[in-house]
Amino acid sequence: MMLNNKDFVLYSITNRYISTIQKGIQTAHAAVELVKSHPRDNHIFDWADKHKTIRVLETGSNQDLLDLKYNLSEADIRYGMFMEPELSNTITAICFVIDWSLFEVMDNFDNIFTPEQQLDFMASNIEAVSMFRVLRMIKPLRSAT
Repeated sequence: MMLNNKDFVLYSITNRYISTIQKGIQTAHAAVELVKSHPRDNHIFDWADKHKTIRVLETGSNQDLLDLKYNLSEADIRYGMFMEPELSNTITAICFVIDWSLFEVMDNFDNIFTPEQQLDFMASNIEAVSMFRVLRMIKPLRSAT
């Protein structure tokens, strides 16, 4: 498992009730909000400068997006959000940049840490617990295409 080589990906989680083309447009709006809101964030800059990979996924409802927003905040993950004025300011997309290798860590968590280390890790690192919640939320989502 290679964790030293960062592979940043911009994830856009979109509302499933908008069309496929709108998912792309709303992703662009949310990505602009992300960059405007966090112009000095090294992860976001690194993604924009070197990686540029975007994964557009869809979730079920506005409440799912609100839950994601809460978990992103708890995990201290910077995000951009777009609320469509023509849809009564419904959240249509939330974008954030994370290192793809975190999924590998989550998938191999039981193999990396003993049960005692897992408990210590979780008890002492609330942000990591929230990060795992975010990863578990987005992993089963399907592509918006």
